[in-house]
Amino acid sequence: MPGQRWSLRTWAGFLLAVIAMLMAAGYIVRLQFVQPENAAYRGKIVVGWESEFPYHYVQGEGELARRTGLDTELVTRYMGKLGYRVEFVEGDWHELEARLESGSIDCLPLVIETPDRAARFNFSNDYLDLQYAAFYRLQGNVRPPANPEALRQYCLQNQLRLGVVRQYAYPPPLQAIVDDPALPEKVVADSEYDNLSDLVTGAADLEFTDELLGASLLLKDGWDDDVGRVHLDLPPVSVHLAFNRKFPRESIDRLNHIILDMESSGETAALIRSYFYPSLLSLLTQDSFFREIGVLAAAFAAISGIFMAYRERLNLLGVFILAAAPAAGGGLMRDLVAGRRPVGVVADPLSLVVVVWLVLVSWIVFKVINRFPGKLQAKMDAIDVDHNPVLVFFDALGLAAYTVIGVLVAMQTRCEPLWLWGPILAAASNGGGGLLRDLIRGHYPIPMFSRFYTQIAIIWGAVLSWFFIWYSSYPPHELPAIAAALGATMLGVVLTRYVTVRYEDRL
Repeated sequence: MPGQRWSLRTWAGFLLAVIAMLMAAGYIVRLQFVQPENAAYRGKIVVGWESEFPYHYVQGEGELARRTGLDTELVTRYMGKLGYRVEFVEGDWHELEARLESGSIDCLPLVIETPDRAARFNFSNDYLDLQYAAFYRLQGNVRPPANPEALRQYCLQNQLRLGVVRQYAYPPPLQAIVDDPALPEKVVADSEYDNLSDLVTGAADLEFTDELLGASLLLKDGWDDDVGRVHLDLPPVSVHLAFNRKFPRESIDRLNHIILDMESSGETAALIRSYFYPSLLSLLTQDSFFREIGVLAAAFAAISGIFMAYRERLNLLGVFILAAAPAAGGGLMRDLVAGRRPVGVVADPLSLVVVVWLVLVSWIVFKVINRFPGKLQAKMDAIDVDHNPVLVFFDALGLAAYTVIGVLVAMQTRCEPLWLWGPILAAASNGGGGLLRDLIRGHYPIPMFSRFYTQIAIIWGAVLSWFFIWYSSYPPHELPAIAAALGATMLGVVLTRYVTVRYEDRL
């Protein structure tokens, strides 16, 4: 209105919005990834490749199959900026190391530098850090200690058969255990997959490997019931790109500058968020706690729709549509926006199965209540879905779970910049299903636009996204820190939801 003066609160909100836009603009400028100056085409470079999820793996099948993974993408970009076209050659580790020494391949990634290797190869600067864990056969073995010296004594006392990969180099504390002559003869395998398989079959008792690689193999092949893991008290292990002696030293020097440039520009961090964090986070989301939270989120998102259908006396199909829209519709909308294939509800239909059972049970219960009207029916009609303490609590848990899942999907589908798409997909996960339900009902005004609900997902989705942007630039990328961030985000969402319910009229 003409002549209307802005209040202090309005000015404060405007100032915060300007500051946020300036910060976002500055971050966009910083994300202008460094490109090599006059990177003339130098030809082909042959790089050794061993299938190790999530570093190197094949995605898709048939004609759609493509080689991808964190290390694959990093190496491809490094060499592209250096002027080379990469040709990957697959093989077992000991074969690839022998070929590198003979000169039939030019480069081998993910290599731990040792004095012996330094005498045979040239090395780049370190570019990734690995976290090592001990994997052990559950049957007949107790949980080994995490301290390397205590672990060595444990191996000696129990005369454990160590599984090792042919010609692998381990971090010095673990290499000392592997080389100890007092231990039984080692069980030698050609790959990490074969090494873990020896634990499952009982051919070996214990082995050491990168925690993410080993845990991913266990989940992928369903071996996590047979093999346990212990995160070791070791500093992160730096890995390098190893080159044969014929490869120009000046190119390696230029490569070292490219590695630093990509780290400072945020390009390496963006790749880590896209390829490394989704795999790392899958170790958490596969945990029963997160799975149960996801199922509860779907169940209690469906309850509001079930109550609405009951009050409007809809048939069974109507009950299912109003229940499934908030439980699965938001995730479907989020996955379509992000280009996720297959969409989550198809890849894991458990939440939809839970909704189906809820709908069937509730429909029968409501039929019985309607058949025998009385106090129970009056109590059911009097339930306030939006303010009932129990329902609000579980609704807050669902809101928290979907907020976290929305940000994880943004990283999994490589939606960058994350500070923009993380909050958007968090909001779509939570508000999209409710929006579909209210459009189907023809309910106006739509609560999504009049209640302080989806904004909670946007706020905490932004907080979690900025954490990942910051943390991905500073290795080591430790699972406990990431788990703590997810837990703090979920707690923040739950508390914010309770505050908004309490002060809804003022908001």
